[in-house]
Parts: sequence; C-alpha cells; structure tokens
Amino acid sequence: MPLTTWIHPELASLPVFVRAGAILPIAPLMQSTNEIPQGPLTLRVYSGDGCAGHLYLDDGKTYAYKTGVNLRMDFRCEVNADRLLLRLGEHKGSYPAWWREIRVEIFGWSPRGWSPRKRAVRLNGRNIDANLNLSPDKVAITVPDDGRGEVLEIE
Repeated sequence: MPLTTWIHPELASLPVFVRAGAILPIAPLMQSTNEIPQGPLTLRVYSGDGCAGHLYLDDGKTYAYKTGVNLRMDFRCEVNADRLLLRLGEHKGSYPAWWREIRVEIFGWSPRGWSPRKRAVRLNGRNIDANLNLSPDKVAITVPDDGRGEVLEIE
C-alpha cells in the first residue's frame, strides 16, 4: 500500500521534494548574474540507488556557450551502511569554475557505528584530517577541488 503524506506548505517556506539518489549542485545566493558567487560549491547528496548528478554552467548572459565556453561536471556515489564513495568528475569545458572547494552535504546516510576515533575520510585514496560534521539530518564535509576530479570516501 502506498504511503501518503499530506503537506500543508506555508507561503514563507515551500517544500522541496528530492528523489533518493539525486545529487544537486547548489550555488551561493546571488542577486544578479553580474555577481561572481563567493564560497564553495555545495553538493546535496540524497543517498539512494542510482546516486548521480550533473552540473552545467556558463556565463548566463551571452551566446559563448555555443562555441563550447561552458563547464560540465558529473557526480556519482555508491552508498552502503558502512561507506559512502563519491566521485567528483573533472571539469570539462573552457568556462572557469568560481569555486576552489566543494561542500558535500549527505542526507539519508550516516556511517554505522561512527565515532571520532574510528572515522576514516579519504580523498583520492589518501587519509585526510577532515572536519566531518555530523548532525541528525546530514553529514557534511568540505574538500578542495582542483578541477581534475576527486574521489571522496567516508567510512
């Protein structure tokens, strides 16, 4: 029997529904396309089957994208009870990224039996001393992004 949930949104806080397995890139709030975003790119990872997402970026003002002046990235993750593996794709295209770091926010997953002493966070196969933020609704970490592609593993 399907589960039914009734939502009564208020005008000030509209609900957003996201499919399990989606990875959504989020830019900082800006008031105009003339502004350059400040801070990291945020990836909201909603754990589930077929975990993937994509990013497309261009200047938003000209037709330069028709000659290949854009940026594309792919994201994929593998999730189980003990581990999350997130592949951050290389930057493709000639449009420059405005970020140097990526903040990863993972919803619907936390490492089983996790404690600060047992934690393992690896970037490209190397252990890193990362500030892994655990809260009841998400796990968050910020990692550098040099554009060549990264593999983040959390156990």
